[in-house]
Amino acid sequence: MWSLRLKSASREVLLLSTTQKPRQETSADGVRLVYDTLTDGTNTWKVGLTLHFRRKQDAFEISGELCNNHDGVMVADLACIALSGIAAPPETHPLLWPNGLGQRLGGGGKGGEQTFPYPSRTGTMQWCAFDGERGGLYVGCHDATHGAKTFASRFDPKTQRSTLSIRHQPFCASGGRWTLPTTVLLPYSGTWHTAAKFYRAWFDSVAKVRPQLDWVRDASGWLLCILKQQNGSVMWPYPSLEKLADIADERGLDVLGLFGWAHGGHDHLYPDYIPDPQMGGPEVLRRALKEVRRRGKRSIIYANGQLMDIATEYYQTQGKDQAVLREDGTPVRQDWQKFRSFGPVKCALACQAAEGWQKRMLELARQAQELGADGILFDQLGVTGPMACWARNHGHPSPAMVYAGERAAWVRRVADEMKRIAPEFIVMTEGIHDSVLDSVPLFHGCMVGVFTPTEKELLAGTTFPEMFRYTFPEVLTTQRHPTPMLNRLAANYACIYGLRYEIESRYAPDVRYLKEGVIPTRADYADILNPPNVEMMAATPPAEATRYLKQLVEFQHRHAALLLRGRFEDDRGFEFKGERLIAKAYAASKQLGVLVWNPTDKPATFSLSVPKARLASAAEPERDQVEAFSPLPAQSIRLLVWQKQKDESSGATASLKPGAKIQFTFPNLPPPLHAQARTNSAPAMLTALLPDNYTPEGRWPLFVFLGGGIGSKGDDASFARKLIGTRDFIAVSMPLFQRVFEPKQFLGGVAITVDDFETLRSAYRTMLAKLMKAVPGIVAERSTLGGSSNGGHATALLIAGGDEFTLEHFRQFYFVDGGAQFLAPFGLNATALEKCRLLLLRADQGHQVSFKPGLPSWDIRPSLDKIFDAVNDAARARGLDWTQVVMRGRKHGFEPEFHVVVGQWARGEKTNEVPPKPVTPASPQH
Repeated sequence: MWSLRLKSASREVLLLSTTQKPRQETSADGVRLVYDTLTDGTNTWKVGLTLHFRRKQDAFEISGELCNNHDGVMVADLACIALSGIAAPPETHPLLWPNGLGQRLGGGGKGGEQTFPYPSRTGTMQWCAFDGERGGLYVGCHDATHGAKTFASRFDPKTQRSTLSIRHQPFCASGGRWTLPTTVLLPYSGTWHTAAKFYRAWFDSVAKVRPQLDWVRDASGWLLCILKQQNGSVMWPYPSLEKLADIADERGLDVLGLFGWAHGGHDHLYPDYIPDPQMGGPEVLRRALKEVRRRGKRSIIYANGQLMDIATEYYQTQGKDQAVLREDGTPVRQDWQKFRSFGPVKCALACQAAEGWQKRMLELARQAQELGADGILFDQLGVTGPMACWARNHGHPSPAMVYAGERAAWVRRVADEMKRIAPEFIVMTEGIHDSVLDSVPLFHGCMVGVFTPTEKELLAGTTFPEMFRYTFPEVLTTQRHPTPMLNRLAANYACIYGLRYEIESRYAPDVRYLKEGVIPTRADYADILNPPNVEMMAATPPAEATRYLKQLVEFQHRHAALLLRGRFEDDRGFEFKGERLIAKAYAASKQLGVLVWNPTDKPATFSLSVPKARLASAAEPERDQVEAFSPLPAQSIRLLVWQKQKDESSGATASLKPGAKIQFTFPNLPPPLHAQARTNSAPAMLTALLPDNYTPEGRWPLFVFLGGGIGSKGDDASFARKLIGTRDFIAVSMPLFQRVFEPKQFLGGVAITVDDFETLRSAYRTMLAKLMKAVPGIVAERSTLGGSSNGGHATALLIAGGDEFTLEHFRQFYFVDGGAQFLAPFGLNATALEKCRLLLLRADQGHQVSFKPGLPSWDIRPSLDKIFDAVNDAARARGLDWTQVVMRGRKHGFEPEFHVVVGQWARGEKTNEVPPKPVTPASPQH
C-alpha cells in the first residue's frame, strides 16, 4: 500500500507497509490506520504515519499525516497510495495520462512503467484514468498547493493487472510533520469525460483559471522570430519589425513573439536583457513596438524563466546564491548549443524560491511593458519538473522540492502586479500545467499534443489532446512548429483542437524563406544542430502554404463565436460516423459547431446528427458554402453549425438579450421565509437581470443579493442591479428559507440558524442550477453572493457549513452587518476560501433587540463587536483576501452610501471612503 524512504547522514532505509503493524480506528466517516512507529525488521524508527480512508459520495478519499520524531533521520520519499491488482488491460482500458495535453496508452499489452512528475510539461494535471468502454477508474491527487509528486503506473502482461502509485518527496526532518495530500479514487460509468469533469469541479473549488482578455481569446497565433542568434548573428534588427508585421499579415497571424531581442542574442547572457545597440538600441525598439501596435499586432518579449549564463556578471555577483544546489553543493546545470561552430553556453538553473530571482523576473516584466510590449514569455518555466534544492539561503527548508508551488506563487505575483500596471499585459510560459492557470492566459506550447502528430499517430489516438482541452477548454496554447511555414496537416490539426497557430523564424535561411520565398536545402542548415523541417518546406510551395493559413484564420474569424470563443466539447452532443475522420464540437449559446477533419489523402464520406437541433450551415476554409454531407476532400476541414431547438422546460420568461429579465418559480421547494412570515402561499422565485452588454458568447459572473429580515419574494432583482451596476454581472434575487418558521421565537422567529443549513443549501442549489442551465456563459470567477443582516447570516452559514455548490460557483462573498455568529471562530476554514475575496461591512452603533414583544430590550452591539473582531482576526490570520469596512455612526442597516462600496468592491475597483455620521439613538430592528 505504501513505501517510505528514510535518509540519514550515513545511510538510507526503505520501509514497506507489508512489514508494519498498524492500529485500526473507526471514525465517523471512515477508517484510520495508525502506525505509531515503523520498523525495518531489525530497528524501530520513531516515525508515525496515519492514513485516513473515507467514502465521500461515490468516491473514496485517502489522506494522512506523517510525524518524524527520530533524531538524525529525514523522511525523504513516501510512495502512497500504491494500488495493485487493477484489472485494466490496456487493450480494453487504456490509461489516460496527462503527458502534455494528454496521451491514451493502450493496445499491445506491453509491460513497462509509465511515470509523470507534476507539475511539468509531462505532468500537466494531477489525475489519470483507466478508461473502459462503459466506465473506468479515476485516480487523482487533490492537492491545492500544487506540490511536487510523481505518478507511476505499471502493467504486468503475465497477470494482466496494473499498479499505480503516487510518490511524494516531503523531506520531513526530525521534529517535523507533513500532511499527505488527498488521493481520490472514483469508479465512474460512461465516458472518460465524467472523470475530467470530476477533476475540474475539484480544481474550481480551490483555484481559478485566469479570465481571458479579448485580444488573447481572439488571437489567431504568432510569428515566433529570433532577432539575434546565440552566435551573435543578427537576422531581424529592430527597424525590420515592420516587415515582420507584413509577414504576419500575409498569414493572418496577430502576434509577434520576439526572441533573441537583447544584446546577448538567444540562449546567451541570461538573465541580462539589454536592448542591443547593434540592432538599433532602446529608443528604436520602442518605436518599432509602437508601430507593431499601430499595425494592429501584439508583441511578446522573451525572457528565460530559469537559466543563468554562468559567464555573466549577474551570475558571479548574485546568481550563484540563487542557483538550485545538489546535495554536494554544486549547481544544477544545463548547457545549450545551437551551432556546431559556437558554444555550448553553460548555464545554471535558478531556484524558483529564491527571492532575488523572483525580483529579477518582475523587473524583466516591467521592462517589457515599459518598452511597449503586450506581454512577456518566461521560456522553459512551464517545462521543467520539480527537483530537490539543498541550498540554505533561498527561504525554503534544506532540502526542499522546488519548481512546484513556489513557482506558481511568484508567477501569480508577477501577473497580478503587471495587471495592476497595465491591465492588457499578459504573462506567458513555455509549457503548460494547471498550477499556473490562475496567472497565464496563453501558453507557448512545448509538449505532447502541441507538436503535430503523424497521420498514423492521429488515427491511432495515442496522442490525446482531448484530455487537457476538455478539462480546461478555456485555456489557450500555441501549437509548436519550429519551421517557418505550416503544411495543411499541421494547420488543420491546430484548427480542430483550438490551438493557436505558430510559425518560427530562427535562422538565416528561414528569413530568406519568409522574405523571398526561397526554399532552403539541408546544406543551408549545415552549421545548425536542430534545423527546421526542410522536407516539409519543399513539399508545399511557399505561396500555397501562406494562402491556406490565411484562409484558415479568416474562416475561424468568420465563425469566431464558435471556433475562437466557443467551448471545446470534444465528441459530446452529436452522433458521428466516418472512417479515418476526426470530429470535434464547439458550443456557444444555442449553437453547436462540429468540425470534421479528413487528415488522409483521399476523400471520405461521413454522417453526423445533433439531437434536438437543426442544421443551420456548412462551410470550409476554401469554400464558404458547401453541401453539408458531400464527401470531404483530402486534407480538409468542414464546419457544420447546428442551431439548438428552444428548451421549453427552461422556464425563462424572456429571451436572452441584453438587459433581459429571467424569472423562475419553484412550486416544489419549501415556501420561502417571506411567504411564511406573511402567511401566504406564494412559491419561491428567482429573478435575474442580464447585463446591458450581455452576449451569449461572453462569460458572466453572478451578483446575488439576499435581503435582511424575512427576505424578499425573489421576484425583483433591481436592488441587486443597483448594487452591481448594469454591465458585466448578472444581478440575481432569491428569497430566504428556514427549516421551520416559529414566530414565537427570538426576533419573531425570522433569524437564520444552523438548523436551516440543509434547507438553504438544497433550495439555492436547485434555483441557481436552473439559472445556470438556462443562461450560457455563467462563470464562478467574480461571481458574488451576499446580503444584509439575515441575508448575511444565510451566506455565512453556507460558507461555514462547507456547502460544495456555493464554494464551487462563487468567488466573492459579502456580509452587511450579519453572519458573524457562523464565521467565528472556525467558519472561515474552508480551503476553497483561499481563492476567494470577502467583504464585511459592520455598523458601530447600538442595536436594540428583544426576545419577545413586551420584554425589555438590550443593546446587542457590544457582543456583536466581539464576534466581528474575532472574525476579522481569524480572516487575517488565515491570510484571506479580506476587507472590513466599519460603517461609522451607522445603526444596523444598509444605507445607500454603502451600496456604492459593495458594488465597487465586487467589480474590483477602489472603494469610496464614506465619512462617519453623527450618532443617533438606536431602535429595535431585526
